[in-house]
Amino acid sequence: MTAPLAKLVVVDVATLGAAPQIATFFGDLGARVIKVEHPRGDPLRLFVDADGVALQWKLINRNKECVTLDVAAPEGRAVLDRLLERADVLVSALPAQRLADVGLDAAALRAHHPRLVAVNLTTYGTSGPWRDRPGSGTLAEAVTGFAHLTGPPDAPPTLAPVGLGDWLGVLQGIIAALTGLLTRDAGGGTWDVAMTDPFLGLLGSRLAQVARSGVDPGRHGNRFPTMAPRNTYRARDGRWIAITAGTTGKVTFYKGRGCQTCNFTGMKGRVAIYEVMPITEELKDLVLKDASTAELRECAQAQGMRTLRQAGLQKVLEGTTTAAEVLRVTMS
Repeated sequence: MTAPLAKLVVVDVATLGAAPQIATFFGDLGARVIKVEHPRGDPLRLFVDADGVALQWKLINRNKECVTLDVAAPEGRAVLDRLLERADVLVSALPAQRLADVGLDAAALRAHHPRLVAVNLTTYGTSGPWRDRPGSGTLAEAVTGFAHLTGPPDAPPTLAPVGLGDWLGVLQGIIAALTGLLTRDAGGGTWDVAMTDPFLGLLGSRLAQVARSGVDPGRHGNRFPTMAPRNTYRARDGRWIAITAGTTGKVTFYKGRGCQTCNFTGMKGRVAIYEVMPITEELKDLVLKDASTAELRECAQAQGMRTLRQAGLQKVLEGTTTAAEVLRVTMS
């Protein structure tokens, strides 16, 4: 079967770990991707593991053809222009002034390559007051408030253990590139993508609450201020499960040889309990410590609860899983 994007050509002049993954997506779906590096090489090549292998470089730049060019030199720029004449998408990661210096700004591309879809990914974008500041995905987590909201209440702001800011920016860049391709009959256009933008979407409800109330929502760990229960819990076999009850119905917990129903029906009542009761300990006592598989199933069926992957929960409670089982339990 022909790969869905096999007819496309993508030129990737970006460096390090974020923007190049936009081009990687196209390569995974069959596009021809030409990776343009400065003669000094992409700095990501220097990120080596203990055994000397640049694993990140290999992962992010798979399915790409590599060439070296100094695009700031006339000879290198001439070669780049010939590549762009045949390209459908250009991926870059340059601040506004640098884009203009090398002739990759919107005006220059529109004049010389009108059907080219150009996506430029930076931390703060190329049009705002911070357009010339250096940045990273980590800083995007910080300045948008994501880190401030993450972690336990008594701990410092917490950063994601993976390149979350990078990857959210990459997804935004992929959407921009595909949108440009769909509308390229009107001119491919240049797409200015900032890593901070998807975080503002991710935090939309929290930001709206702050704007409305003026109150800092603070950090709640794994809990969610408008949903209860929601947390990770240790089962009697020592493994962990994640449980969230995201609907407005009645929640029934198991205790001993009977069922115990939460005194509050609806999300508002459960959140009220959440505010005054250590939900973690409650669920340990009511669900995880004492429940046998058969009794838990009988309780769930009797109360009309809908459970997803109930068999997985049973395995956790029995201690028969070979790895931690992560579940979502939805209760009607």
